[in-house]
Amino acid sequence: MALRLAAPLCVVALPILASTGHAVQAEEVRRKYEGALRELGETMAAEQLELASSARKKGLYPQAARELHACLERAGTPRAAEYLSLMQTRDKEWWQRRPTSKPTASALAAYDRKAGELRERELRSRLELALDVARDGLAETALADARKLLVELDEALEMRGGRLRALGSTLPADLSERLWAEAVDIDGRRYLKDAFLEALDADERLHEARDELLSVRSQRGVDEARAFHGLARALVPYLEEELASRAHRRLNLFLCASRNLYERYLERTKQTEFRRVSGLADVQRNTAIVVLDDFLDPRDAQACVLHELTHLFMYQVAPTPMPSWYAEGLAEIYGAQGTFTWDGATLTVGGRLPAERIRSLLASDSRFGLSHMLEGDAVHVWTSSGGDRAPEFYTDAWALLTFLREGAGRRAAATLLEWEITCRGDGLVGARQPIEDEKGRWSANVRPAHELFRELFASELAELEDEFAAWLAEYE
Repeated sequence: MALRLAAPLCVVALPILASTGHAVQAEEVRRKYEGALRELGETMAAEQLELASSARKKGLYPQAARELHACLERAGTPRAAEYLSLMQTRDKEWWQRRPTSKPTASALAAYDRKAGELRERELRSRLELALDVARDGLAETALADARKLLVELDEALEMRGGRLRALGSTLPADLSERLWAEAVDIDGRRYLKDAFLEALDADERLHEARDELLSVRSQRGVDEARAFHGLARALVPYLEEELASRAHRRLNLFLCASRNLYERYLERTKQTEFRRVSGLADVQRNTAIVVLDDFLDPRDAQACVLHELTHLFMYQVAPTPMPSWYAEGLAEIYGAQGTFTWDGATLTVGGRLPAERIRSLLASDSRFGLSHMLEGDAVHVWTSSGGDRAPEFYTDAWALLTFLREGAGRRAAATLLEWEITCRGDGLVGARQPIEDEKGRWSANVRPAHELFRELFASELAELEDEFAAWLAEYE
């Protein structure tokens, strides 16, 4: 079989199984197939490195980081060490450069176009390889790889004449039938289960509103999906402006009608620490989940959707894990009750938090303060206090981020921006390594971002503590 790729990619010839020595020749086909995949990975990694360098020169920091990390995540490629060395040696002279202005819309569009073309070319090439190996007798290998590719493609299956069509190829009838049978029906279209749907394992029929940027799935009906799709879609331009980046994968929102289903999902995915909350951004499965049954006021449900989608978007476009106070503060800026308005057609965000929340914070014994906020973690607050102190943590997080941006002076705002850009550009290589706790659960490593914040603000922290308290006291 042959790897048929568009120029400038290489061509790798693979043998066809003969009728004799089937087992030996099957192993040889498998070996050649794996070699072809590695060679394809090497070629694509080199192109990603070029794209990363081009993006960085144009001030597209998160985009450059994304391409470099994609190189690193290609397990088994000899160039992985080269890319890691590049990231480490350029930490001072390359990563630490600061843009003089935000990237232009045309620069973002050009990057998105090139990255999209590169991704589609790789998917097409991998599918061609899988179909060639199917013709050579390795049907199960082809089935597994075709399934993985179609899930990654994230589109409804297209069946014509008993054969699936995707990425310019037509799948064999036997593979098509098996994949079609595995798929789930959503409003008359069939999708292979992604990691989220596999973990959800729900019997209820799902409904969907979808475009190229966002998929919203509901258990209650398509009208509900469409209504929340409108809200979520209106948020996206604000997040693109905030993070100077665009999502590189379709964002997914699941409107969960049952807390029981939500808690079963948490059990299956080993995320039971989120039981007390009504929403979750499952970054690993690229899905924000909101439990609608938990809300009596529709505006609270809307706030939760905006909050969780902000988390999901941020961690998709800027892969460095951020400290909890920052992540929650940013999500509250876009999704706290009182900071946004939505009339069904127009979304406005960035409003002030209601003064009563600040007064309640100051009147209680639960205020965390700047030093404690820097070390705090929202999940720990939920689990350790039974949720009693959680509202104060979210209020403090919104207040601290808003204070640093607007109330602490130009120097502090500039230092905060420097920290944000460095983190979003992901010069903090160690942040990519998750941490395993005593129960075998993995969590994001926020220490590099936290330590950089303390380093940049080292001479100002004590003064900022007093100024933050004064800013809160005068808040209206």
